[in-house]
Amino acid sequence: MPNFILPPSINEARFAIRSQINPFRPQTAEFEDKKEATSYLGTPIFDRVILDPKNTDLIEGRLDPDTNLDAGAIILNDVITTVTQSKVIVKTAINGRNGTVKECIGLGDYQISIRGYLTSRNPNEYPVEDMIKLKRFGDLDKQIVVASNILGEFRITSMVIESYTIDQEAGFRNRVPFILNCVSDQDEEIKISANANS
Repeated sequence: MPNFILPPSINEARFAIRSQINPFRPQTAEFEDKKEATSYLGTPIFDRVILDPKNTDLIEGRLDPDTNLDAGAIILNDVITTVTQSKVIVKTAINGRNGTVKECIGLGDYQISIRGYLTSRNPNEYPVEDMIKLKRFGDLDKQIVVASNILGEFRITSMVIESYTIDQEAGFRNRVPFILNCVSDQDEEIKISANANS
């Protein structure tokens, strides 16, 4: 059975307040998340989004020595990802009855919002290369292979970018805010029977 860090009891909290000490027990190493990378400031990055150019015209066919990915890929480190699930519901109005009868047909596509920053290492350097890559991905008219811890929890491995926003931020030369509005895309196999009637 795993060990859980329990909050302090009321008596422990009162004693801690009187003694001006931290009532919470120190966190042990077994509860630490594994970081994906380290930011330019030295802080840990626990999740990031990788846009892979596989199966697109953006693939360059050579590996980036820093990332071991295709040079056409882009790694988005400073992001917050939001996943929204919708349902496909048919609503039927019936005479003489208030409201509608709902029939749930199934689950819709995942709506994905990725908000973050393109950042260059130097404070006075504009992230031109990442801007060009992000725009190329945003302009694609096909699905994009994507990798992320949070998207992996929803079994999302590919998506389509429906719209994107690239902004400017006052006071920062090396940081460009962006928003990607995406929808999940799942490969489906359609089997056609040879005996099907025409």
